[in-house]
Amino acid sequence: MMPKRFLMVLILPFLLTGCLLMPGQFGSSVDVKKDGTFSFAYKGEIVVQTGDRMFGSDGSFPEPDGDEKCWGPVSTGKPQAAADPTVPTVAPSISSERDCTKEELAERKKSRDEARAAAAERRQKEGEQFAQMTGFNPADEEAMAAFAKQLTKQKGWKSAVYKGKGVFDVDYQISGALDRDFLFPVFPRGNVMFPFVVIRKRGDGNVAVTAPALMGGGMAAMAAMYGASGRPGRDMASATRPKGAFTITTDGSVLTNNTEDGPAKAAAGSTLSWSVGAETDKVPEALIKLD
Repeated sequence: MMPKRFLMVLILPFLLTGCLLMPGQFGSSVDVKKDGTFSFAYKGEIVVQTGDRMFGSDGSFPEPDGDEKCWGPVSTGKPQAAADPTVPTVAPSISSERDCTKEELAERKKSRDEARAAAAERRQKEGEQFAQMTGFNPADEEAMAAFAKQLTKQKGWKSAVYKGKGVFDVDYQISGALDRDFLFPVFPRGNVMFPFVVIRKRGDGNVAVTAPALMGGGMAAMAAMYGASGRPGRDMASATRPKGAFTITTDGSVLTNNTEDGPAKAAAGSTLSWSVGAETDKVPEALIKLD
């Protein structure tokens, strides 16, 4: 199994921006042939998770509905006279509800305005940093839609549509020779990547297939644990969790794999299958010998 420390090396640049690339709903397959050729397909969602989206927030600070309430005694800001020691006193309840004063309402509005400004500045900075790595800014919906159109001009991208709120719907299919490493996804102007799937021909002639991002709940938990958006320990929104199936077929010999049931016989050789969901905590991996 791929060490979590290595996964964090891959994911760290994205966490530093407060954003993360993840699969959404998907289906993906790899076919490895003994003659050293391969085919790869990924159909489904690629999700750009900002810190706000990752934890189920839209990042806004809406104005309160209806009358705001405050609790406890009203603070006048003036020194109080010394209490008469002969008169019993009752401490005011901090839980007693009352109408807010104008000063308290003004202070609350000031706090909300400052929070909005800080959040907007953070999102702008995160978006600019993410754009330097990937070529698109997740804070700019028009730029995201334009980026989807750019993808369709690249080899393998049969379709790419931006659905909004950080979600791309893509159909990617490619075939070729295993004379170099293959990674998916690779973007036209990106200089940092977190691969969903890696196919690598080793020096001994064997082929290693790994899917670092297809971890379901494990991937989400790792991002949360290492403080994506500075909020470790919070549950990630269910919409951020990858869900789908990953399949490897081959007419070569399966040397190792970490599926639940091992290779299944198929007409053209063997099939390995992984189901990715909220409980998935391991990276799909297989080592294949080309006979």
